[in-house]
Amino acid sequence: MAHSAQFMGERAGAPASPHLLAAQQFRQMISAMDFRVEKTAERIWQVVATSERGMNWLKANFAEMTNADEDGFTTDLMGTNSFMGKARGHGYRIEYIGRNRVVHF
Repeated sequence: MAHSAQFMGERAGAPASPHLLAAQQFRQMISAMDFRVEKTAERIWQVVATSERGMNWLKANFAEMTNADEDGFTTDLMGTNSFMGKARGHGYRIEYIGRNRVVHF
């Protein structure tokens, strides 16, 4: 049985508002991220694969930094920058969680 969500103020058959479309696109973008990068301690950064595609690339290209049963690794700022440059160069999407905001690359 198929279910559909109807948002408050939305009429069946009526076109979605621009705000609703923007919110839906934002949720899709976040769910499409391949990696999350976050500072976890002083000088320590955590890189985590958040998609199967990202996990496969991580295992193939950073095997020396991850264990077989892990979905990420910790590194320093230089390692984080190196990883992000390589991942972005191959078209992977990254959610960077900074101290004051979240940035999507």
